[in-house]
Amino acid sequence: MDIVPLWAHGVPAYMRHRVMHLLAVTGHYAADVVVLLGGQDFEIYRIEREEAETSQLIKQKRTFWRGASCSTKESLPITCAQGNDPLSRN
Repeated sequence: MDIVPLWAHGVPAYMRHRVMHLLAVTGHYAADVVVLLGGQDFEIYRIEREEAETSQLIKQKRTFWRGASCSTKESLPITCAQGNDPLSRN
């Protein structure tokens, strides 16, 4: 797969999303993404944490995991009916 076109206009959205997730989880302010495009073009992109984007990401992930843990309680060690929601800390 040729990834060079994906990086033609900077960091692709999917990579930015991953980095924002890591920044939210670790609490770090920024991360440097290093890529070698086409085996010869070395690039470094600095991505800084944006609170609005991070808050939205956390909200989306919280919604996803609440749905997953409550709708599949037979397959997870979490029982939402008993109030053991791991995402309840707001």
